[in-house]
Amino acid sequence: MKESLARQFFDKIAAGGVTAVKNLVNSDPPTFENDWLDFKSGQCPAKEIPPIWSKALSGFANTQGGVLIWGIDARKNPETQIDCAGDFVLVDTPSRLRSRLQELSNQASDPPLSGIEYLTFEDLEHPGKGFVVCYIPEGRNKPYRAESCERNYFIRAGQSFSVPSPALLRSLFFPQYYSNLWIDTSVHKARGDNQGYCIDFVIHNTGVASAKDLLVNIELTGALPSAAQFRLSNNWEEISQLVDTPEHAKGLTRYYLCRKPIHPGVCLLVFSFDYRIVDGMASARHRSVVFDMTLSCENNAPQHNRIEYTCEEVEDGIPKSTKSSAC
Repeated sequence: MKESLARQFFDKIAAGGVTAVKNLVNSDPPTFENDWLDFKSGQCPAKEIPPIWSKALSGFANTQGGVLIWGIDARKNPETQIDCAGDFVLVDTPSRLRSRLQELSNQASDPPLSGIEYLTFEDLEHPGKGFVVCYIPEGRNKPYRAESCERNYFIRAGQSFSVPSPALLRSLFFPQYYSNLWIDTSVHKARGDNQGYCIDFVIHNTGVASAKDLLVNIELTGALPSAAQFRLSNNWEEISQLVDTPEHAKGLTRYYLCRKPIHPGVCLLVFSFDYRIVDGMASARHRSVVFDMTLSCENNAPQHNRIEYTCEEVEDGIPKSTKSSAC
């Protein structure tokens, strides 16, 4: 995955040290504040630090991440009227401010944001004073609320943090595009075997978005034939050994991961279930084999499908279909 501009900028500062930070002021061209870069005076009153920090964590985490530099005063460029690095207002004892920010970080946002990184630099021309540079990553559990800034949600837009409207919040954090996944089956005789049957399970996507990183969890219960097996189709990979099976799971459990997206209007064979109906199963003829299948993919709540078959229904070749419901 390509690194974000904020990550690249932070790494450049880390490599260049205090000189790289000082070169931002009155640079040519100017270093403007933008979607992922913000400057703060190093002389903010102590009571203002929690809300400033809380707003920055929320705003950057809710967008693409960003870098916050303490110790530089941002001023409007006379030509563009956009804030840029205009002068030094150094931090007293940078290590102390860093410790304060680290202390505040767990309570500054809800949920707490992990992965924040800090750099401290002392200006040799002004002993005891300097800069604190903070890398704030894009959050994995959006949206993030600023707990110390009136418990609002913020986004970073241009050179400022702003409170998004409810409609924008919905579009950002609950996108109205989704895949609608459901399964149908068909039954046919196994080739060259008068007692063998095969049930094919096919996933359909009738939603408006592609189903990406699709994981299928299958739990098989009921009257399980002794001579039964799953045959996985192409484009699928079994990862059962990589997943912790819940303790409440009963019967046979499998996890399959799709190697390619299932686009809207497309259907894809997942697996075939083979077994033989033998005389010993006559007493179980009216009992069901139950397939509980949970489908999980990007931007979707898990969707549950259940299909049941009796031996009689298998012998009669009855196809079945089910629509999904959110778990």
